[in-house]
Amino acid sequence: ELEIHFKLAAHENVVPCYEVFTGSRRSHLVLGLCSGGTLLECVCGETTTQLLSEPGAARIARQVLEAIRFLHANGVVHRDIKLENLLLRDKVDAATPLEAVHIMLADFGSARYLRKRSFERSATAHVGTLAYMAPEQHVGGTVDA
Repeated sequence: ELEIHFKLAAHENVVPCYEVFTGSRRSHLVLGLCSGGTLLECVCGETTTQLLSEPGAARIARQVLEAIRFLHANGVVHRDIKLENLLLRDKVDAATPLEAVHIMLADFGSARYLRKRSFERSATAHVGTLAYMAPEQHVGGTVDA
């Protein structure tokens, strides 16, 4: 996770990892601040009452897809993309409308390098969050990146 996170932190839609402290039993990461909470909190109305327009949703989707494209171009699959792992860099308020949010992809604990030899095994492994898992992955079938 650490190696992958450091490698990918250069992208504007990936939460940067600045430093790692390793203790006897745990490692602690110093990550970039995302003060707006998760996209799940946002769309559920926990952090804002603003409604998201179709162009705003498209802008958010574009940011997520740009982050995924960057990961895949660097040979990495995230394997746990969900609303809870999409963070808002800034708080949403009157000064920062929902339409203008900056999305950051976080949580690389399930991420792996994609190697052609191990693609079949890694593509069928049960990883990530069950509610977001592809149905074919859940039943043990092959899943593309």
